[in-house]
Amino acid sequence: GVFAIFVSLVFLAVQNRQSQKQMERANQIARAEFSGKIRSTNIGLLSQLVEDGELGLAFRQLVMENKRIEDEDTLFRLITWFFNYSVLWMDTVSADEKGLVDEEIFKIVSGAQAFHLSIPIVWDSTVRALGQRVLDTESLDKIMSQMVTLRDKAKARKWDAAKLFAQQREAQDASADMPSEAKEEPRK
Repeated sequence: GVFAIFVSLVFLAVQNRQSQKQMERANQIARAEFSGKIRSTNIGLLSQLVEDGELGLAFRQLVMENKRIEDEDTLFRLITWFFNYSVLWMDTVSADEKGLVDEEIFKIVSGAQAFHLSIPIVWDSTVRALGQRVLDTESLDKIMSQMVTLRDKAKARKWDAAKLFAQQREAQDASADMPSEAKEEPRK
């Protein structure tokens, strides 16, 4: 009887181990599939900026040149694009909390969203849109605190970028002020 119980326990241990391996494999597959969907959605949204020249130019004007967009239709389309990216980011955060997304994908989407949230008009429209979504108070508070953190990180990065550009301009100005003889290498 003892031998039969021992064999049964060994059998159950082996079976349990195989079940755990199968569950881990299924989780890896689900994680890879969901990460692939998020990556694909991210690429699709970024492709819109490239494929739609007007939208891409408006994005550049707003983000890189810090200029207002006067055309209301273009502005609406751009805000819609930013909102869609915010939805992708919220889905990514939710998936990350459940362990369903790769860390690399999470960093890519969160980094891009942090940059977007450093643009005031995007921040305002995202906050308004989130307020209109059906979310419980705890979830909304959590998302808003994450957004504030991301926005602050983005602002810090933007400041660093502005400082770097200023240094590059100073170097270019100093180079432009140099006499032309000093710029040229002596020929041998």
